[in-house]
Amino acid sequence: MKKKAMLLIILAIALIGSTGAVSAAEQPGDLTNAPRLDTQDQHEVEVLIDELISIRLEKYQSNNARLSVEELNSKDKEIMDELLSKGVHPITEEERALLNKSTTSGDFQSLASQPPTWGPYPNVDMLTFGEKSITVNGKTYKIWINYAIPKDGGGPPLMKNWGSVKLSNTKFEAAIFKNKVFNLLLQRAIGEIKYVKWLPYDYFWPEADSYTSFDTYDLLVSYASKMKYVWVYVPSTDIWQLKASANSVVTSETHVARGFKNGNLTNITRVKNNTIWSDSYDNIETLAVNAGTPVTSPVGTLKYTDVSGGTALQFFPYYASGPVDLW
Repeated sequence: MKKKAMLLIILAIALIGSTGAVSAAEQPGDLTNAPRLDTQDQHEVEVLIDELISIRLEKYQSNNARLSVEELNSKDKEIMDELLSKGVHPITEEERALLNKSTTSGDFQSLASQPPTWGPYPNVDMLTFGEKSITVNGKTYKIWINYAIPKDGGGPPLMKNWGSVKLSNTKFEAAIFKNKVFNLLLQRAIGEIKYVKWLPYDYFWPEADSYTSFDTYDLLVSYASKMKYVWVYVPSTDIWQLKASANSVVTSETHVARGFKNGNLTNITRVKNNTIWSDSYDNIETLAVNAGTPVTSPVGTLKYTDVSGGTALQFFPYYASGPVDLW
């Protein structure tokens, strides 16, 4: 009798253990049937996307392009092929349908529930890095990362050209270029910071050594904004929820100094690019899974200073919180 009771207990324990093992195996499978987010892979992907945007920004400024249209087209295709090899592709119509069915809360609600939908857009490409799993504070989530970038050919809303602005319009000796500092200021959460500082002499060297004086120093600025969107999967309702967005900005600066060389009035031109990321860009995925309401992280106001230290150009780069802003 005792042996029979003992056998029943053993069978019961085995059954409970078996059931628990199955549940433990199934639960992670429901949440992590996507590859783990590898931040190094993601970094490499985003570097390529930034390079692609720089190529398209240069093509958009055809008058200041350093490469021919054929060379720019070739580089565009080369980078897209490399992105494809790393698992990034333009969103498919099936994926777009999922985005259009996704739900949001807070500020995004009206954007997700009403037209317009997530494209296709005339001047914007949507790229996806696909579904990934991420573990935060011991809990695993499934996220979906998508990017909105300017389409080949450029144009609004994610690209903008600014007309020429004067950094200096008073004649000055060439020696001033050796110690005069100009700044690109960036508004951060902690306040305004010097993001880039430069001496014109560094930009225009060694040609500047051949000039005796300069009449003007002009700046033309173009920029392109890249949007990153993070959706979080909600298993209980089998839906995706847009929970966070952030952007980075690529600027293209054409610096033009006009002065006297060997008694003749002539120009020196240099093109410089900068990439600027929003405060929370690198950890927006973590913020997405912890957020009660949607999180936005835009690049702050950019300000270029002139020769006197005053403001030559100031603007807030375009930010697309949802699908309506990408048209």
